[in-house]
Amino acid sequence: MHTRLRNLFFGAVTVSTIGLIGCGSGGSTAVSAKDIVASVEADAASQRGTGVSRRQVSTPATGDDGIIVIGGDPTAQPTPTGQVYVVDQLVGQINGKPVYASEFFRHSEARYRQKAVEMGGTREGQERWLRETRRDIQEALLERVRDEILLAEFRSTLNEEQRRGVLAFIDSIRDDLISGNLGSAALANERLQEQEGLTIDEKVDDMAQQELIYAHISREINRHVRVTDRDVRQYYQQHIDKYQPPPVARLYLISVPTKEAAAIDAVVTGLASGTSPRDLARDPGRFLPEVGGLLESELKNRNYREAQLITNEQLNEAARQLRPGETSERIDLGSTAYWVHLSEIHQPPGRELYDVQLEIRNELRQQRFAEEHERYFKTLLNRANFSDFDEMGNRLFEYAADRFLIRPVEAGVIREASE
Repeated sequence: MHTRLRNLFFGAVTVSTIGLIGCGSGGSTAVSAKDIVASVEADAASQRGTGVSRRQVSTPATGDDGIIVIGGDPTAQPTPTGQVYVVDQLVGQINGKPVYASEFFRHSEARYRQKAVEMGGTREGQERWLRETRRDIQEALLERVRDEILLAEFRSTLNEEQRRGVLAFIDSIRDDLISGNLGSAALANERLQEQEGLTIDEKVDDMAQQELIYAHISREINRHVRVTDRDVRQYYQQHIDKYQPPPVARLYLISVPTKEAAAIDAVVTGLASGTSPRDLARDPGRFLPEVGGLLESELKNRNYREAQLITNEQLNEAARQLRPGETSERIDLGSTAYWVHLSEIHQPPGRELYDVQLEIRNELRQQRFAEEHERYFKTLLNRANFSDFDEMGNRLFEYAADRFLIRPVEAGVIREASE
């Protein structure tokens, strides 16, 4: 069964690429385990060549969850066991900064392990875990690449005075965290580790990076985003149906079989005596009895005389000639007599340009900000130096699948349902 799970991942699952500007390899690549697992008997030369962190270890301890724990005295010379364990992997670099698998999954490892426990008991659950994990890794890696590139660009634009300002800003973040914990850095550190699994230094770094990225994007992109009054008016006219809905014609169609003379006389007499066509359409009329013969037609071109009101062309032409409150002459079509009555042309409430100009301006700014952000990021991607995106994603995916799903299943931590 464990062999089947490995075949499921390493044999059946393929890796599709993400087409990023300047960094896609194209096609699909069969996943292989050989790039992510470290042999405890590998020599130093092969360690440097694969980019995988390898260690020789004695028989490892096993935690309560059955996961192999590698530890002990780092200066000791343990005896190799010949077994293979995932220790860590250098999956690539972004602007010269190495990306290690263990660091990449630092905050998400517990979540992936928990999902594996919940979903890994069946083949369907394992396949779902693999799909969702691959998607999550791709999104997180793209965010990581984006953040690293933007931070590098931000730093390159700073002068000495601005650098001092950044340092002061980082200090203020640290001070705020400490002041929120009774002025104790130790207490702040303890609470952060309990709640988020972060040290105070890591939390400050994360918060500072996000704030600096936001400030940089706002500065670089907002200056290229312009929305004029003319743009607002033009958008309003181009989307007039959104703000001024088209009018709706409400007609009643009186329909009676020509062979029913009494019903025909009731309609003729009723119309002559002022009986409401709406009532006559309901009785003795027979057309759409569930709505009393009512027809509603939206005037998309806002011209009643040219509208398609009724499918039948003869009835439609008769309806076009009416004014609100008027009823057509009798029209015989086959074995049925018809009268068309135009009750009203209803104009749904709309919103004037004055009332929506701020809404439109904000919408246009958001659209243009997104367009400019994409253009700016593509420009930075073309200038940036980082490992192939797909290869990094593949290595991270392989690392996660082996460490968080496959090995726990093999160790019995995740128990598979009987097949």
